[in-house]
Amino acid sequence: MGSDLYQNLLNFIKREKLTLNLSKTSEQELWLDGPEKKITVKILIDAKTHAISYDVYSIIDSRHLREKTLKDTERNVYLQEEHRRWKTAEVLEDVWMVIDEIEIWSEKNKYIIKEAELI
Repeated sequence: MGSDLYQNLLNFIKREKLTLNLSKTSEQELWLDGPEKKITVKILIDAKTHAISYDVYSIIDSRHLREKTLKDTERNVYLQEEHRRWKTAEVLEDVWMVIDEIEIWSEKNKYIIKEAELI
């Protein structure tokens, strides 16, 4: 099942022309990185329990980014304008699109998805 998700995400990233890199370290573990490697996402797939856990981590801020943070448009604009972190804000939007795609895949394949501190 993990490879199905991997292939689905690869196709999605290519189709949407996102700036993210997806890698697979095992059937259970996927990594998603922004082009400047300031944001990274670890995805764990447990086929036995039909669960997917993910962690979005900001390397430059040394903190876990939660769904609420990713959806915070005002914060992303602040990052762009005040800190000149244009690419970081774009990467966060791309990450959110991929997480939405994981949620859609999870629903179709009867998996649950949850945030966790994995990094």
